[in-house]
Amino acid sequence: MSTTPTSDEGLKDIELCYTAMGLSMGDSPAKIEMTYKRLVEMYKANLAAPDHRAREEAKGSLRLIEEMYDKIKNSVTYQSMLREQERRGKLQGGAERARTANAGAGMMDRSLMHCPMCHTVITKGIKICPRCKGRIYTPAEKLMNKIFTKTNMIIFFGVALLAVTAFFGLMFPEQIKMFPEQIKEIVNSFRR
Repeated sequence: MSTTPTSDEGLKDIELCYTAMGLSMGDSPAKIEMTYKRLVEMYKANLAAPDHRAREEAKGSLRLIEEMYDKIKNSVTYQSMLREQERRGKLQGGAERARTANAGAGMMDRSLMHCPMCHTVITKGIKICPRCKGRIYTPAEKLMNKIFTKTNMIIFFGVALLAVTAFFGLMFPEQIKMFPEQIKEIVNSFRR
């Protein structure tokens, strides 16, 4: 059975939705629903922010979360997981579901973060934000980017060159005194 390009693109789209919500393709429907509710609560809290821009971002994020959740719920993967879960009888009463939701809430806080550029909730550990396509740097990469700038490297090599020159001036003063004379001889040899 061959896959068509549209089905491959649809699968990639669904995978991006899972990743953007901090989920993986094998997560249970209960975890997907819990994650969705948690993200909606987080963004609804931002709707009351005093900053107009933050409210607009929250509205856009809520719309995006709704779209991703709908795509996930309508996907074949989700539907098959739901059927499998129902078949095994894992959907039980409220006490079990509440206990699972509370246990997963702590895990959600550890597995999600905000994108530094667009402030969208993303999964920790990803390198590129799925929404704004901005590069997400680790703390070590941020430090390296601050230290190894072009200006700092020029200063470092300039100081190193001065240090080497001073070292040779202290260690070999006779050769340094003869150095201008040697340059004069070389220049005079070219003039002849």
